[in-house]
This record gives sequence, structure tokens and C-alpha cells, in this order.
Amino acid sequence: MTQVTHILYLSEKPGQNPFSGAENHIVALVCGLAAKGVDVELVVLVWNDGRIIQDRLAAIRKAGVTVTEIFRPGEGFLRTRLVRAGITWNRLRRHLKTIRNRIVHIHLDLVVVPVLVRLLGIRRAVLSVHNDEPVYRSRRWRLWLRFIDRWISHYIGITDHVVNYYRTMSGVAHDKIRRIYYGVRRPACVEQDFSEYGVPGDTVKVGFVGRLTEQKNLFTLLDAFKGLDRVSLVLIGEGPLREPLKAHARHHGIDNVYFTGAIPDAASLMCNFDVFCMPSLWEGLGLVFIEAMLSKVPVIGSKAGAIPEVLGQGRYGILVDTGSPAELRGVLSRVEGDLEKLRERAASAFHYAEERFSEQRMIGETIEVYRLVEAQARGR
Repeated sequence: MTQVTHILYLSEKPGQNPFSGAENHIVALVCGLAAKGVDVELVVLVWNDGRIIQDRLAAIRKAGVTVTEIFRPGEGFLRTRLVRAGITWNRLRRHLKTIRNRIVHIHLDLVVVPVLVRLLGIRRAVLSVHNDEPVYRSRRWRLWLRFIDRWISHYIGITDHVVNYYRTMSGVAHDKIRRIYYGVRRPACVEQDFSEYGVPGDTVKVGFVGRLTEQKNLFTLLDAFKGLDRVSLVLIGEGPLREPLKAHARHHGIDNVYFTGAIPDAASLMCNFDVFCMPSLWEGLGLVFIEAMLSKVPVIGSKAGAIPEVLGQGRYGILVDTGSPAELRGVLSRVEGDLEKLRERAASAFHYAEERFSEQRMIGETIEVYRLVEAQARGR
């Protein structure tokens, strides 16, 4: 039986959901692997614990996954943040030392866990690359990625774009990295008219779901709504740019944008949007685009990162330049008149997303990678 240990960092803070796109993917993956008979352990490094984390971990255990929690110690005498992190990583080291014959699947950490893999002599290590982080272009990161390559048995990139980007940055051999798309379930649909947030009922609702960060290019999105009649922007999410975005909207007289804050299971509200829009500066995948397509909602995205790939090079959504509020405004100004055509495209996008981003396909292809890694280890 294949035995694999996934490692995940989680932190819960007030007003923030600890499970974003990558975390939800990892949960779906480990639960799906367990259902296929794989011996799966999820090691969770809990930076800040909370109710959302514990409820989700209980559901993961119920799905047949062994969950091992490693908690960061609390504040105390001489316990700086770095010291507390060091204690946590040492606890992880002690745990990994007991499971060296398992495959270790690394997520969202290209520094600490790869080093522990090397120090402990773990010979079966898989590393998933979840994004096309711009920092990887720096000379320091490129050298580091090339350095750790010797410790990794195989890589998984979540899109062709991410595979090509990481290969260019790290020099990884072509046959050592494989593209496996996220598997995404169709979100539930919870009816919501957003009137409690002040959204007028007689306007076209353009929705955004995600972290309010620089990556999402939200100032461009807000500027595109200036002066538009009968079109409202509903922003679901929290992040460091919430107050700057509000101030920007007030200063420029953009009065058709509405901030809801973070909402649990926000994907279930997508079905209430007339259009979903996210003009990101970079994206390794853009899980919310897939959730929107599976909710049969028309999509507008930017020509950045993997977004064109996810949207079938524009066959299943409208693509715009990242730095052009005027171009995006032009598209949005035509939405009301084009809704019928957009919904026809959304119906095609739904069937495309169901097939391309299937959970069963993701799980089967991941098991194939594990078998390859096991065969390589036996042949050494």
C-alpha cells in the first residue's frame, strides 16, 4: 500500500478564513486519496489555532485521513516569533524522523521542509508548486531552487504555466515535473441578494471572491467601475488592502462598490453573481475561476499567469489586459446587454470545467506520481 504524508501550514486569525485555494485543494486531495485506499497522513503545523481549523480537521479525520497536529508554542519568556517557529520546526523534524520510509508530499514551503528532507535522509519526496510567485525570478531564489532539486524525487505543477515557469526558474528536468490540475467540486448555491450590504437589487452584480491583496489588481478593478450605471461590484473577502481600497473608492467617487468582508464558504454565493471578475497580476491557477465556471457564472479574467490557460485561451471567459481599467470598463459597460450571450458561454464553460478539473482525474494522476517515486526509490 502506498504510504504518504502531506505537510500543511495553517493559521486562523479573526476575520480570515485559514482555508484558501491551495489549502482547500490539499484537503480535497488527501480525502480523495484515502477514499482510494492510500495510507494518508496529514501533518498540520498550526501557527494559530481556531474553531474553523479544528472543525475542518475533524471532517478530514472522518474521511479516513490520519491527522497529526504540531502546534506552535505560545508567547513566553524569550519566545520571539523566530524562536517559536524554530521550536515548531524541531517538533516536525522529530516526527518526520519516525516516518522516513513514507513519501513526504511538500506544499507551500520551499525552504524548511526540503531542508528537513535532506537532513533526515528521506528518499521519497514530492513537491507541489502551487503558484508562479514573482520572487522566484530573483537570483537568490533561482539558486536556491536549483540547490534543493537534488533532494526532491518529483514535482507536481498545478497548470502548464506553473510547470513551465518553475522549470525555467529552477532548471528542473522535463521528466521530473508533471502538470496535474486541481480537482474541484461544484460549489453549492446559497441564495443571496446582497441587499444587507447595500447592493441595489436592480443592478447587474459583478462579483469578486478572494484575498484583498496586491496580486488581485483590485485598484484597477475599482477604477473600471467609475461612472458605470446599473452595474455593482460585490467584493467578498478580507485582506490588507481593504481600507486602502475603501479610501480609494471614496476619493474617486466610485460609489457602486460594496465590501462584504470574509464570508464562510463564499464559493456557494457565486451563483448569485451575474458575472465574476478578477483581473489578477499573476495566478498559478485561479481556483475561483473554476468555481465560477462550475456555478455557471460568466467570467472575466486578465491575460496573466495561468488565467488564459484555465479559461481555454478565451473560449470560456473574457480576457483583458491587467493594466487597463479603460478596457475592463468597456467590457463591463456592455455586460447588461450581453448577458444572454455570456450565459450561453458560461454553459459551455461549465461542461469544460467539469471534465478538465475533475477530482477523480487529479487523484488518479497523483497516485501515478507516487508509484513512479516508489519505483525510483526501489531502483536506487
